[in-house]
Amino acid sequence: MVRDLWPLLVAILIAILATMQPFGKVPSTQSYPITTPFEELDLSNWDYRAIKLDQHWQWYPNQLLQPGTRLKGAPQKQVQLPHYFSGQQLLLGNRQNIGSYRLRLKLPENHHQQSLSLSLGNVCNSASVFFYPLGSSADEIKPLLNVGEVAATAQNHRAELGRFYTFLPLQEDSRNYELLVHIAGHNSPNPGLCQAPIIAQSKSIQRLEQLQHISQGFIVAIILSFGLYAIGTSIAGSRNRSYLWIGSAAVLIALAKASLGNFFYLNPEKAIDSNYRFSVGLLYSAITLGGALALGFIHHSFKVHFFTHRFIAGNLLIAIVCSLPFYLLPAEYSRELIIFLVVYAAVQYLLVLYLLRQVLRSRLMYARRVTLYISPLLVAIPIEFAEYLGFIEESRMLIAALVFLVVAQGLNQSQKLARASRLASRLSQGLSDAVQKRTADMHLKNQELLRTQQELTKVNQELRALSVTDGLTSVFNRMYFDRQFIAEWQRSRRDQKNLCLMLIDVDHFKQINDEYGHSAGDKILRQIARLLQEHFKRGSDIVCRYGGEEFIVILSDSSTTQAGVLAEQFRQKVEQETINYQDAELSITISLGVCGLTPGPDHQPLDLLNATDQALYKAKREGRNCVRLASPPTPNKSSKDQ
Repeated sequence: MVRDLWPLLVAILIAILATMQPFGKVPSTQSYPITTPFEELDLSNWDYRAIKLDQHWQWYPNQLLQPGTRLKGAPQKQVQLPHYFSGQQLLLGNRQNIGSYRLRLKLPENHHQQSLSLSLGNVCNSASVFFYPLGSSADEIKPLLNVGEVAATAQNHRAELGRFYTFLPLQEDSRNYELLVHIAGHNSPNPGLCQAPIIAQSKSIQRLEQLQHISQGFIVAIILSFGLYAIGTSIAGSRNRSYLWIGSAAVLIALAKASLGNFFYLNPEKAIDSNYRFSVGLLYSAITLGGALALGFIHHSFKVHFFTHRFIAGNLLIAIVCSLPFYLLPAEYSRELIIFLVVYAAVQYLLVLYLLRQVLRSRLMYARRVTLYISPLLVAIPIEFAEYLGFIEESRMLIAALVFLVVAQGLNQSQKLARASRLASRLSQGLSDAVQKRTADMHLKNQELLRTQQELTKVNQELRALSVTDGLTSVFNRMYFDRQFIAEWQRSRRDQKNLCLMLIDVDHFKQINDEYGHSAGDKILRQIARLLQEHFKRGSDIVCRYGGEEFIVILSDSSTTQAGVLAEQFRQKVEQETINYQDAELSITISLGVCGLTPGPDHQPLDLLNATDQALYKAKREGRNCVRLASPPTPNKSSKDQ
């Protein structure tokens, strides 16, 4: 029992360690009193530990304030960060794309002796940061930090992700400072500061930054390594295709997590937001494709038939198509598709729940274990949506659930492989002596058996060739045609593809036999068979001798028109052919009948054969040396009945 539980316990431990983000443990500023409501944060007793500036700020929507000045009569609000995680604003669309945050700080007396820095993270999604003593001239104030490019219009706006920090300029003669943050969020469904800034000593900020990158890299490495392992296992020949689905999901999630950490920002100096668009595309693709890949994982894990394979593949294809607009459209339009994304992801989520419920009800093997592994993720997904829409505070449960799933699944598979390896080792050890003892005898018997099999195979091949080959022309005979025609008919009916027959008759063949002898007729038949094999080269084309001077060709997956063109080309080729027999040059012609149809449930093979035969008779009646096409026969009625 303990051996079965250790992967679960290790996965829980790693998931907890992976989600212990250092910034998540920064203490809040709620213990610091505000002496002037909504105007100033009094940090006179600050001990310089890292704090979040999540107290009340002045918020000026649609205003980019000039530093050191105050707009009289400008519309303003009092907000408490993080801001703009508002489901109502997101759903109704009344978002403020630009604006300014203003907060006054009263620092301790010895603040100038400290090296302080400000960390700004998860900006939604561009910002310019100003920090200056009260009373400073506006001309002297320059931005300390530019995250992306703040602009009043989306055309000039550039978005960036991730976390940024800057040193704060401090003066000995001033304790009162003003922190001003300009934001622009044209490309984001939640513009503004999505998380509170952090102020601390510079060394502390740098350590927190390093720990943040290490923890993010740790999570990405865990998920990506499992995904590559699962995909590699599937490609290596595993019959269980669930590895491919879960591995693809893990790789996609790892790439999305990496994009949020700015791993794909190759040249941040260029004023373009293609990097942001790529990151948003990866993130939204993970949301869009996640449900489809989860369906495929459960479907192939248990080989259930609650959904067909075609439905699972089609669902994945639809998800891929739905994720393409996030890569192709300009970034500022991505937010307009967010409602569609939420609805689509919710539908996928419900399908996963339904399939998992059916699996549990069927009491399939490992159903409880897989459900246990995936349950935290099923709980975390609606929590993540609620967080994204602003209904709850920030949560790390989704990351914990993802890490738990991939680690538990990976350890579980490793445990299975270890058990299989130990069992194989024991069996190999037990059978080693017996195998060595009988190896010599088996080798001799195998050599004798191999020689016998080779002789038997050769004889069988010769017999099979004789049984299905016409002895004169070396093409297939009538018996082979009767058998193969039925097989092609059934395949065409199943696949709903057109099936054509072409019946060929040598004109005036009896007259040639009477005048030149049967040897001349035989030579003509062999020449016709050779031309048929050269003309109909497709692997699916079947040339047979139907009887006497008649040949028949089965053309699968060909339209009647195409078959008619091929028949006319072959007629011309035969007409141009000259056969030398003794001292005479014989010119021959042929008549051809062609008919094709897509077999339905009421059609019979004889209907097509009779219709082709009637087309050949028509060609003979109308002067020979021609091709005639027959209309598809009516079901249950042969051509003669018509």
